[in-house]
Amino acid sequence: MGLKAFTGFGLRADGTNFWGCWDDIIMSCHNHLNILPLEEYYEKHPEWYNDKKNQLCLSNLEMREEFFKNFTKYLEYYKTQTHFILGHQDNKDMCYCENCQK
Repeated sequence: MGLKAFTGFGLRADGTNFWGCWDDIIMSCHNHLNILPLEEYYEKHPEWYNDKKNQLCLSNLEMREEFFKNFTKYLEYYKTQTHFILGHQDNKDMCYCENCQK
C-alpha cells in the first residue's frame, strides 16, 4: 500500500482514472483535526493546536508522534484502500508559535 497525495487526476492500478475524494479514498483533505480531535486532546494538550484551535502545531514533536500513531490506526482499519490524503484545515490560519515561526 502506498501513500499518495494528488491535486488532479490519477490512475488506479487497473488504469482507470479517479479524481478528488471518491470511492477508493477514505480520508479526504482537511482532516488533521479528525485525526487529533479537539474534544479528545485539547484539554490535556492545548500546545498541540494554534491559538484559534483550528490548526495543529506542526512543529510539536509530541503532537506529531500521536498524529502518526492515530493515522496508523486508519491504515490498519482501511487496509484495502489505495489512497489517503492528509491535509490541514481549509482556512487562512496557521500556528504562529515560536517554533512554527522558525
